[in-house]
Amino acid sequence: MLFEPLDFEPIKDDERSVLNSDAQLDILSLFETAISSSPSPNIDEKAKRFVSDLVAFAPKEKSGLDADIIASITWKVLINTASCIPCRHYGQDVLVKIVSLLGTAGDTWKDHPGFGTVMRENWNRSMYLHE
Repeated sequence: MLFEPLDFEPIKDDERSVLNSDAQLDILSLFETAISSSPSPNIDEKAKRFVSDLVAFAPKEKSGLDADIIASITWKVLINTASCIPCRHYGQDVLVKIVSLLGTAGDTWKDHPGFGTVMRENWNRSMYLHE
């Protein structure tokens, strides 16, 4: 398992426009904070921290966004975040745990609404990036 520092600059880059809204960058920042919250690769601790921080960020009063938009943005951020984490890095396990925890984190993410749609859009986009 790899423990090297992660670099999320490729998905923050304005030219690529992968994550291009303040809310998307805020959610990515929550993940970056959680993944670097301690020197040990405690997968459960880091996933719980991200989910807790995301649930606190999600209400419309705080984020300014409706629940369905927050869910869609969350999936987009997590899917693109995965593209920056090497396959044997513990960060991939943190992402899997996050998705599992989000399924029980409240109505916004219950049953993973919109996850399949966002995943399909990402796969379709990646086909055009490689042409």
